[in-house]
Amino acid sequence: MARLSILVGMDSFAYMITDDKRSVVALKQFHFEEKVRNPIELGRKLQPLLVEDTLLNGTFERTFVAIDTTNFTLVPDLLFDENEVASYLTDVTYVSENDKILVDKFAFIPSKLIYPIDKGIQFLLKLHFPDCEIFNVFSALLGSARQMILQEGVTGKYLFVNVRRSTLQVLLFEDEKLLIANAYSYRGLDDFQYFIFLIFHQFKLDPAKTPIYLAGQIDEKHEKFTVLHDRIEQVHLVDWPVTLLTGPNFANGSKHQFFDLAGLMYC
Repeated sequence: MARLSILVGMDSFAYMITDDKRSVVALKQFHFEEKVRNPIELGRKLQPLLVEDTLLNGTFERTFVAIDTTNFTLVPDLLFDENEVASYLTDVTYVSENDKILVDKFAFIPSKLIYPIDKGIQFLLKLHFPDCEIFNVFSALLGSARQMILQEGVTGKYLFVNVRRSTLQVLLFEDEKLLIANAYSYRGLDDFQYFIFLIFHQFKLDPAKTPIYLAGQIDEKHEKFTVLHDRIEQVHLVDWPVTLLTGPNFANGSKHQFFDLAGLMYC
């Protein structure tokens, strides 16, 4: 039976349907003309998409939803106390009375990912997909990154960057150990390269030796790619997970754009 993976962001909405052989049978992305400013606006954007898209009204064995939010923190398992979940976000982000705090768990990283979700957005998703499993987008990115590490045999220090319209989502690894997971808001090319090279400086990464893997809204012809390639020896677009199959109508050049969405299969 088919599985549905959904990515909900403040500037876009995307979904992917896979069959029981993990072949992609449908993939759609909707970009909002302007980035929504709050959950109420987001709900107004989502409601007609969820109602009117006939594919979303099918029957699915499992439904996964990733919430694209920069408001999160990672807490090591050794320090995690389920009775203190709210306190972990105190110095990270504002949590309103309309938010519910969720916790994502991992089989391959000894940490918990803690983040707020607006109760109205959660209600809307559960209304349309009662049994959906909700995750933070970083859990999906970690799933895809983990899969790529295994299939490519990547070792040493390496950086993953998922490029969104105004946000960089960054994962830094050393072998299979996660060193940082962070998000940075940027406005232009100067901001973009500043945050990338800030990480290189902070962690004393060698541009001649440390590879960077790019996903999301970027390609080899983009000026963001060019400015990195001019100063970093190894710049790559990420590959599609080998355990997900695509048909002849799927453009190979666009696979890296859905690295986050694909990662929901490994949450």
